[in-house]
Amino acid sequence: MIKENLRYANLKEIDSNHLPLTENDLSISEDYFDTAVDYLSRENYISEALGQIIELVYTKKGPYLTVKGENHLRANKCHSQDLQRHKRNKKMV
Repeated sequence: MIKENLRYANLKEIDSNHLPLTENDLSISEDYFDTAVDYLSRENYISEALGQIIELVYTKKGPYLTVKGENHLRANKCHSQDLQRHKRNKKMV
């Protein structure tokens, strides 16, 4: 999964409240997942103010999307098809 698709997937899953969210949910390596989470947090696409990250696994209390994260989702809907394709392929395995 390319970086932009991964970032979109993380934001979409958080927005859909599919928590806790781990690398296993997206079928990617832990390092790749952690890098994406760090980026989204550092660049203020997500906020952990309502919850916490324990060992880089999202808890049910958070995180939540910031306005920047919501705008990113709207502006990058093209990645939605890639996310759906990834989920379908994951189910087939």
